[in-house]
Amino acid sequence: MISKLPLKRTGVVLFVVRESPDNFSDLTKASESTLEFRDNPIDCEEWNGA
Repeated sequence: MISKLPLKRTGVVLFVVRESPDNFSDLTKASESTLEFRDNPIDCEEWNGA
């Protein structure tokens, strides 16, 4: 009975991802160090009134 079932042909897709030697810690540090611009009361007043 199983041999009479219509089967679709299937394929396999294989993705190979090479590990990067860079852990991007310099970019992470740079992105975290620039969050101080959010603590600007003048900017908050300007954008909240927009």
